[in-house]
Amino acid sequence: MVRLFITTFFFFAALSAGAQETEYYPYEDENGKWGLRNETTGQDITPAKYDEVRGVTEGLAPVMLDDKWGYIDINGKEVITPEYDNARNFTNGMAPVYINRAWGFIDKTGKKIVAPKYYYIADFSEGLWCVNTDGQWVERKDYSYVCCGNWGYVDPAGKEVIALNYEGANPFSEGVASVKLNEKWIFIDKTEKQVIDKTFEDATLFKEGLSPVKLNGLWGYIDKTGKTVISFQYDEAFPFENGFAEVILKGKWLVIDKTGKITD
Repeated sequence: MVRLFITTFFFFAALSAGAQETEYYPYEDENGKWGLRNETTGQDITPAKYDEVRGVTEGLAPVMLDDKWGYIDINGKEVITPEYDNARNFTNGMAPVYINRAWGFIDKTGKKIVAPKYYYIADFSEGLWCVNTDGQWVERKDYSYVCCGNWGYVDPAGKEVIALNYEGANPFSEGVASVKLNEKWIFIDKTEKQVIDKTFEDATLFKEGLSPVKLNGLWGYIDKTGKTVISFQYDEAFPFENGFAEVILKGKWLVIDKTGKITD
C-alpha cells in the first residue's frame, strides 16, 4: 500500500519524481495553453501550445498535446512524440509512462525499458521504484492510497530486483521499507531481510528516524529498533517532516512534535 497524504500541513505526493530543474518552469498564457520558460533569461523556450507542461528533470519535461503525453528538451525540441495517456518525470534515466491502462518505463530516447504492465508506480526512492500489479485506488476524505494486488521493487535498469511477492509495500526510506506479507506488515532491507522483529497491522515510512505503525486498531510511532517512541493512540498518523507530523486523534487533525506533544 502506498498512501498519498494531502493535508493542510504537508503534501506527500507519489505522482512526481526527480529533482526539478528550477531554471525552467511551465507558464500559462491567457488562453489556458502552456509552454516552457527559462526563468533566468525570461525567454520562452516553447510557445504556449500545450494542454499541460510539467517541470524539467534530467533535461526533459513531460508535455500534453491533444490529450497525449510526450517530452520536450530544454531547447523546446519534441524528443518523444506525445502518444501516452500519462507521463511522469525522468529519474535515473527512466520515466514511468501510462498507456493502455498500464504503467511501464521508457528511457530518454523513448525506448521501452519495461513494457506497460503495472497498475501503479510510486516515486523513485533510494535507488528503487516501488511497483504494483492488480491494485486499486481507495479514496478517503483527506487522502487516497493504492491497495491490494502484488507489490515489489524495480531498479534503474528496469529489473524486478525484489519480486512482486508482497500484498502491500511502501517506497524505501532511510534504508528500509514496510511491506505486507501474510496479512502482517514488516520492515525489510534491500536484501529482503526483516530488520525489526515485530509485525504490525499497518505501517508507512521511516522519516527522521520514526515510522507510523498500527497496532490494536491505533497508530503510534516506533524507531528503527522497534521501540515505541510515541504511544499508540491515534486514528491515523503520518510521517514526520521537519520535526513535525500530522495525526488524527478522535476525529480531529493535529500536529505533533517528535515527543508526541501537540503544537499550535
